[in-house]
Amino acid sequence: MICGLPQFNWDLLNLVETCKDLGVVGIDVAGSASGADEKYEESVVEVFQAAYKKGLHRTAHAGEAG
Repeated sequence: MICGLPQFNWDLLNLVETCKDLGVVGIDVAGSASGADEKYEESVVEVFQAAYKKGLHRTAHAGEAG
């Protein structure tokens, strides 16, 4: 996902699906370094659910800075 640019989330999912046999292995989203109170756009949740249904790998990162 592109942080701060949620309008591209579905485009990114479509690109990952198109390129999955070319070495692209999945999608991820990075959270705030302040912890699990991060609020994501609804499309992030929807795209992660759609990626799961398509069999694409997903990773959600949070609080990894510092």
